[in-house]
Amino acid sequence: MATGVKRKPTKGGLFQAYFTDYTGKKRYFTTLTRSEAKREAKREAKRLEAEHRLIRQGIRPVPSSAGRHRSTLYKEVVEEYLAWGNSQGGRKGRPWSPSHARNRSFQLEWWRERLSVEVLGDLTGVLGRVEKQLRDVQAQGRAGRTVAGYAETLGAFCDWCIRRGYMETNPLEGLAPFDTTPVARRRAMTPEEVTRLLEVCPPERRLLYETALFSGLRVNEFYHLTLDHLSLDRGGLLLDAEWTKNRSPGSELRR
Repeated sequence: MATGVKRKPTKGGLFQAYFTDYTGKKRYFTTLTRSEAKREAKREAKRLEAEHRLIRQGIRPVPSSAGRHRSTLYKEVVEEYLAWGNSQGGRKGRPWSPSHARNRSFQLEWWRERLSVEVLGDLTGVLGRVEKQLRDVQAQGRAGRTVAGYAETLGAFCDWCIRRGYMETNPLEGLAPFDTTPVARRRAMTPEEVTRLLEVCPPERRLLYETALFSGLRVNEFYHLTLDHLSLDRGGLLLDAEWTKNRSPGSELRR
């Protein structure tokens, strides 16, 4: 069995160490403090090596599923999570939308950098640091829904890990919600405003605006429309479940 410490620290000034577990697989973990980090990592690696030697010899019991995954690389689990989401993570077992998948990928990488997470075990006890990072985002003037979105992404990832036995508890339990009240209030257009809009809009956009006003389709749904979605028999537009927000097929703009 072998232990060691990587030469270069993480961006947060911590060191990643490794040891060989009772199955013979190399496992990694990251120190929790900056003071004497490299020495601390080496010492912890030796302790874990001795502990796993006892497991290997049958003197100590095999750790739980969550315990075995504490040293699993965070990036590997994120890749598995994203693959699951892009396959069946949406409503009714459908894939995530492209925009949702991009947000999840970006925000989970953002959390990895901000929290200096290398392995799943590094997420233990991060609630205080998570709250600090969210306060920093809030201080930048970001909307409450944006701040809540960052928190929801990490919380959803941890819940997914729990369901698969990768973690025992969600480290974000106890996180207070953020105020997501919209700053700007939106309202429906009046009939007079609709008439005025259609009078002054470019002729090539009039049909698009009329369709939007009658159907309530979202911008992303308009991007997917083709002539194949036009139903003369039903007098409307046929929507595909793959790109509607509620992931259900339907029809709109029946006249």
